[in-house]
Formats: sequence, structure tokens, C-alpha cells
Amino acid sequence: MKEVHFVFGNLGTKRFIIPIAESFKGNFEIYCQLSCRDKTFNYKNVYFFPKWFNVKISLSSSFWLYIPSCVYLYLFFRRNRNINLVAHMTTYAIFPLLVAFFAGIKNRTYFNHGFANIDAPFQSKYVLMILEYINTLLSTKTITVSPSHRDKINSSLLGKIKPIYTTYPGSCCGIEVSRIININKLNEKIKNLYNQNYTIYLSYVGRPFNRKGFPFILNIFENILKLNSDKNIKLQLIGISKNSVVEKVKNKDIIKFIEIIEFTDDIDFYLKKSCFLILPSLREGFGYAFLEGAASGNALVSYEIIGPDSLIENSVNGITFNKSDSPYKFAEVITSIINKPNYLAKLMVNARSKALLFDRKVVLKSLRKIL
Repeated sequence: MKEVHFVFGNLGTKRFIIPIAESFKGNFEIYCQLSCRDKTFNYKNVYFFPKWFNVKISLSSSFWLYIPSCVYLYLFFRRNRNINLVAHMTTYAIFPLLVAFFAGIKNRTYFNHGFANIDAPFQSKYVLMILEYINTLLSTKTITVSPSHRDKINSSLLGKIKPIYTTYPGSCCGIEVSRIININKLNEKIKNLYNQNYTIYLSYVGRPFNRKGFPFILNIFENILKLNSDKNIKLQLIGISKNSVVEKVKNKDIIKFIEIIEFTDDIDFYLKKSCFLILPSLREGFGYAFLEGAASGNALVSYEIIGPDSLIENSVNGITFNKSDSPYKFAEVITSIINKPNYLAKLMVNARSKALLFDRKVVLKSLRKIL
């Protein structure tokens, strides 16, 4: 039976859905709805919906397109009834799952990449919770990306209504072992920590949203510079435009210490230069950037939230903070670690070791047992 994936956005398709689909031993197809900024690309068995097509739930969505898009889906499912449907992401899966239900598709998997209502702000928490309930009830199987998310939902009413599955030890598809920094190169990076003239790089990976910790990261970095006037420290902002930084930074003097990488196909190149990955997200399903940071030998810095706790162990491979902690508190603790190179080295080595547990083959094998 053919496996068919529905997903939003070409970045997620390239990085996550293609590896998942290719782990299937049979035939598969991927259907992607592009965002307004996305471009198509050529890849085996990857197809793109028409430009007018839209089933993503968003305040900025063209709602009038839901009806013709659902008709398009219904006709698709009637032509392809003998499939295993895998619908990805909370705000994208609802219409494919609903239409597939009425079209008589028997196998409907909901892969949410994290329950969006967990740690969500009050104004959106209950809307997202309703979406999660509907998606789960419409599906024949629900999969998430971290054991802690699964455990949280299993203790709620939804978990009692339907079983929730998760990948092990977490993330949607793990990371290739080839991407994990060579131990000799990590030791070289650690050796430089004892050189007073060495430039210590901090990295942030994400979009310019409050829930992703932006511009909070700029406030943290400004305080780090104040506390370390005698050291060479730079911040790499990966995935954020220069305009977003200029617009949000309060102290323009710190811009000269910031390297902005708006887009890259080689994120590992930058992460292997840095010693910390700082991502103060307010909520995450798992936080794949943390896994990429750990694989490149970075001490991990985050809030203490459900999802990333499947990877980050406080004082073992990183540092976690309470949501009430100020940017100065972050800066104070990070400065203390910078001034203890032995301790920083331990966090970096442990981060790499933990990343090895998330070998893509291991994670996908656990996923295939569910799918």
C-alpha cells in the first residue's frame, strides 16, 4: 500500500518529510503546499499543490480557498483510496484528515511534530487544543516527536480517548551520524577555549518570533557583552533577516558583534564554529535546532520546557532556565560557564554524546514500528 504524506512548506519537506518517506520500503508520494515565499524543487516523488490551493489554518489564510481546496482533496482521495495517509503539523492536518475520513481513506495518520497547545499562551492555547482533539479523533493513529509531549498528553483526557505514539528517543527523523562533529575537531574547539584571544561564538537558530525567543536573544547577548568586556564574543543569528535584527535591537552598538546568516544550506558549518546554542523558545515540540547544535558540539541553553527536555539535561549537556528569568540572569550564568572552560568543555562533549543517541537510523526505525 502506498504511503502518501501531506505537508506545508518546502523547508520541512526537505529536512524532515523526505527522510521519513524514504525510510518506507514501499512506494511513497509527498504532496507539499508552498508558503508564499517558497519555491518548488525537483525531487523524486515530491509534488506540489497548485498555487491557489490552501488548507492551512492561519489568521492570514485565504479562507475562501478552503472549499475548492477541500473539493480538490476529495477528488484526489477518491482516485487514490488504497493509501496510507500521513498528514503533518497541527494547523495543516485538519482538512486532509477530515476530507480523507469522508472519502473513505481507512489509514489516516496524524503526525503533529509536537502538540501545539502545550506551553501555548492563554489566547491561543484552547484553539490549538481543539485542533489537536479534532486531528487526533479524525486519525487512526497519532504520532508526536518527544516522549515528554506524549506523556503530557497521555495524562490528559485526550490521551485516555486515544493512544498517542512517539518516536524514540525523540525528534521526527533523528540526525545523520555523518553530521556529528568529529571528536578530534571537537577537541580542537575545546582547546581554543583556553586561549584568551579566541573568539567565542554563540549561535541562535530560528525565526524572528517571540515564541522562538526573538528578540529576547538580543537582550541576552547585550548583557553577555557587558559582562565580558575583556573577551572576544560574537553571536551568529541563523535564519533571521538583517532588517529584523536592525528593527528589534535596542543598542545598535552590539550589531558589530553579530553575524547574520539569513539563509544557509550548510548550517553545520556555522554551528561547528560555536560553543553555545542559545534558543530561548517559549514552546517546542522537540526543538530540532537543539539536536543540530548538540551534534556540532554546542552546550545547549533553553528554557525548562516540555519537548527539548528529551534532549537537554540541565548541567549535563546544557543549561535550562525558568521562564521568569531575565536576560541578565541568562547572561550571568553563561558568563560563569565561559569563565570555567573545563565545565564548558564537559557540556560540549556531553552534548555531542547525547546527539549520537538520536542517530537517524535509530529514530526512523522506531517510527517505522508505528507507521
